[in-house]
Amino acid sequence: AAGFTGSATTFVGLAAGTSHFWRVRAYNGDLLAGDFALASTQTLPGALAPPAGTVLGISSLSWTWTNTAGPAVTAFDVVRASDGVVLATSAATAFVETALSTDTPYGLLVRARGGSGSGALSAATTVFTLAAPPAASAAAAVFQDSVTLSWSANGNPGRTVYQVERATPGGAFALFSAATGTLALAVNLQSDTTHSFRVRAVNGDGLVTSYDAVASTYVLGRLPLPVGAFKAVALGSARIRLSWT
Repeated sequence: AAGFTGSATTFVGLAAGTSHFWRVRAYNGDLLAGDFALASTQTLPGALAPPAGTVLGISSLSWTWTNTAGPAVTAFDVVRASDGVVLATSAATAFVETALSTDTPYGLLVRARGGSGSGALSAATTVFTLAAPPAASAAAAVFQDSVTLSWSANGNPGRTVYQVERATPGGAFALFSAATGTLALAVNLQSDTTHSFRVRAVNGDGLVTSYDAVASTYVLGRLPLPVGAFKAVALGSARIRLSWT
């Protein structure tokens, strides 16, 4: 470019996160040029796409992203969504977050760094850690045609959902309860039969755990009602008739 008479100019439409090199010299009225002055800088990095989160376990998550912010990017800030704290600054496009709580949502944002500063933050991505499998499943109370099943949350928060399934001998397990809490009531059970139960937890993203050990119990069934109108009637010197309803 040539023909400027001022002492400043602006170039637009440049690629984000890219190094640019400049030189400028002055001309006198006879169009004799002086020496070039040299300068270079980088445009700020562009905004990144939201990171992708992958659950690793009950206390860890893996985050990855793609560098679309420009070739001059030197590092990335990993920022916690809940409070804006920078968890790490790294040249890699991946980060593993550890020491997290069970079945809890965690959000993350990323931004690129270059020689001239930082780009804009990406949008946040939120992922839940896994729930822990429930433990110590047991028939807490057995009645004539119902069973109350209990289990330990095993460190899961109160919002964790548990799927409870029931089966009888020779039959497949079938879901009969999906709710929070550590108790489930099964009613109208078949009498004179062993009933088996198994429980698993579901995290906030719908990922299920393994089942706890199966808990089984025997259900006697409802007792018959007492007979009514029980009567004894003499039919002779050697016979008595008994009747009831």
